[in-house]
Amino acid sequence: MLGDPKSLGATKYYFIVAIESCASVGNHIISREHWGIPESYVDTFVILGRKGVVPETLAQNLVNMARFRNLLVHLYWKVNDERLYEILQSHLQDIEEFVDCITRRYL
Repeated sequence: MLGDPKSLGATKYYFIVAIESCASVGNHIISREHWGIPESYVDTFVILGRKGVVPETLAQNLVNMARFRNLLVHLYWKVNDERLYEILQSHLQDIEEFVDCITRRYL
């Protein structure tokens, strides 16, 4: 992935979409439950952790992923591609865990 510009670009895009999708679901839940209005993607995951929708450790991992997403979108020239690879290798299952938490609680 790191040696192929097309794969790297696609990976960055899909990472952004994955985090935005989780945040969108989270924002819907927060709105439905009348828990306020998140000020950012980061705030969305903080609220979900605080309210027990996801475990605090998962919420913190998603916060970190949301911050990295913000870097990819707003300060893309500062992105460390090796850090993206590390996140995907060690935290991709966090997105699956997020989906599991939501489906267990709301479906």
